[in-house]
Amino acid sequence: MNKTIKILQAIFYSVLGLAIIITALFMADILPQGEYATESVSEFYCLTLMELITIFTIPFSIWFFRSSVVRKSFAQNKGNEPAILLRWGMLRLLMLGIVLLANLLLYWLFMKVAFGYMAIITFLAIFFVQPSKARCEEEAKQ
Repeated sequence: MNKTIKILQAIFYSVLGLAIIITALFMADILPQGEYATESVSEFYCLTLMELITIFTIPFSIWFFRSSVVRKSFAQNKGNEPAILLRWGMLRLLMLGIVLLANLLLYWLFMKVAFGYMAIITFLAIFFVQPSKARCEEEAKQ
């Protein structure tokens, strides 16, 4: 179980680290800010798509371990909880992490505040699924 927790924590901190690196690269002008700021049609499509994805992903990832699919998976694989926890925990962290990084990149590319707000909201939401030892053991028992 400890190995599973460490892998999930590595994914969690890697996503946060990537977000910090992306922000630092754009703020240091190593990567160009606002490269697509004049592309209003692309901005509209990206904004609409990311709003829908963000609105769906955050509540779904928080609710995810209460779903019948995950519960059945744990129930059918008694004794193999760490592997099941790793699979579903990784999926949940990557769902939020990819949305966070996508919103962050789109913020810097379009310099549109809505992407920044969605990135901040996703950043805050990822802490609700932070893989601590107590949370992992509790979710594996359900």
